[in-house]
Amino acid sequence: ELDGKTAVFSVTVNSITEVTLPEYNDSYVQDNYGFDTTAEFEASLKSDLQEQYDEDAQYTACADALTQAVDNASFDGYPQELYDTTKTQVESDNQAFAEQLGIEWTDLVGEDYDIEDDVLSAIHEKMVVCVIADKEKLTITDDELNSYIDDNWELYEYDSRDAFVEDNGEDALRYTLLYDKVLDFLGENNTFNDIDADDYYETEEEDGNIDLNEEDTEAEETSKTDTNRIEEESDGNA
Repeated sequence: ELDGKTAVFSVTVNSITEVTLPEYNDSYVQDNYGFDTTAEFEASLKSDLQEQYDEDAQYTACADALTQAVDNASFDGYPQELYDTTKTQVESDNQAFAEQLGIEWTDLVGEDYDIEDDVLSAIHEKMVVCVIADKEKLTITDDELNSYIDDNWELYEYDSRDAFVEDNGEDALRYTLLYDKVLDFLGENNTFNDIDADDYYETEEEDGNIDLNEEDTEAEETSKTDTNRIEEESDGNA
């Protein structure tokens, strides 16, 4: 109705606020961060950031090692129960992600999306994780599980500890811990080459794999386990 017409708007300014930032000096860091000087504060901040970056890089390298193990493994079927639970979990994760974005999942991935690829990928990863865990005798104790639940149910904004367990499932929570323990094992038993971030992502786009030192990659050896054992171990641990 107003398209193409000239309009005049009157605006009333109710208030103007000016933010005055404190001077960044030794007194400021003493009062707010407990350091004697800005130099000490900056050194501590740099150390914390570097530690976080190193942890992130290590996690990514370990996840890549697991991905390589899965890619080099051969599979001949899988337990039906594992397929059913994994598909349900993938569907739930997809729906939760779409709800966070406020859209329908099909609008996000398109009509050609096939959930089967994601389900099989998750199944194969879980089977390899369970075989590595069994071979290296990696387990999750009840104390570790309970400690994880106690530390996270409020963090994820659940009303109660029981609600957190019921919503996520005890088996799924236990697997989350087992997955992390397997990644830790891969990190401790592999040698990773440093690579520039730009080269890393360029390589990832080209072939989806990151080169590791083959002689140090025990996950490679584990991934070649006969497929019958993979099925048996995943069925017993899933």
